[in-house]
Amino acid sequence: MALRAEWDGRIEPARWAAMKTFAESPMIEFPDGSVIAVSRRLLRDRVTHGIYWVFANGLVGADRDRFTGRFGDVFEEYVRRCFLRSLGRGGFHPKPEYGPDRLPIVDGALVKPRSLGLPECKAGRLLLPVREIGSEADLERFVEARLDGAARQLAAAIAAGERGEIHRITTGPETRYYPIIVTYEPLPSHPFALEVYERIIHRDGRLRGERIKPVSVLNTRDVESLEAIIQDGEMWPDFLTRKHTDRYRYLPFHNYVYECYPGGFPRNEYLQARWGRVGEMIGMRLFGQPLEQSRA
Repeated sequence: MALRAEWDGRIEPARWAAMKTFAESPMIEFPDGSVIAVSRRLLRDRVTHGIYWVFANGLVGADRDRFTGRFGDVFEEYVRRCFLRSLGRGGFHPKPEYGPDRLPIVDGALVKPRSLGLPECKAGRLLLPVREIGSEADLERFVEARLDGAARQLAAAIAAGERGEIHRITTGPETRYYPIIVTYEPLPSHPFALEVYERIIHRDGRLRGERIKPVSVLNTRDVESLEAIIQDGEMWPDFLTRKHTDRYRYLPFHNYVYECYPGGFPRNEYLQARWGRVGEMIGMRLFGQPLEQSRA
């Protein structure tokens, strides 16, 4: 019935592109009690990317607030572990501190002799109405607080680096700074949206300067791709710099990765192993056998 209602409520070609019913409920139970997975990939996606809303929508009031607050910590830790796996403890410093009071400043630091990448994570979810039909004003209202907060922290971190006040990290007059904002999910990346982000990020002239590189806005998938690319031998400062050239500026970061690796970019071995483990757990709990590795 749900699928019929979705089908009848849409016109071609949107019918074939939507299928929200299967995305939200990728298994079908028949009257005889048997259950099938419409798509193994949809099922895994629901357990991984969709699990946030499964939990969040089941909670109300203070319980939901506590869950969403805790989720931010989990997301930040996941991003830090991605960078740690790719750069090691010598190349990545989690949660750097600054000043005599050793105050936390950003979520991490990617360290090279003359380059310092500073990722700041924001886990807010972009609500579906804003993503599908939201105007520029709707988008700006949603991202305003998160991007402004991230930009302020990044500007403070760079200022601390310029003063040489970040603990255990050596900076100097030649240090180049690479501010990075990591969001949990992709933000719209059309030119009008990019103008909105830049207007917020560079308010009052912040995050601009001769040694401050353009702000990179990544999401979870981009960080996972960057992890694989760095492990394959790519140098992270150069890879981020090329993204902001005229050729790639308006491409989403993931599309930029595909452009740079037309024959297929390196696989994230850790992610591949975890993906297989998730499939095994789903299959054993639901069907008594692991899900097949082949794509549905």
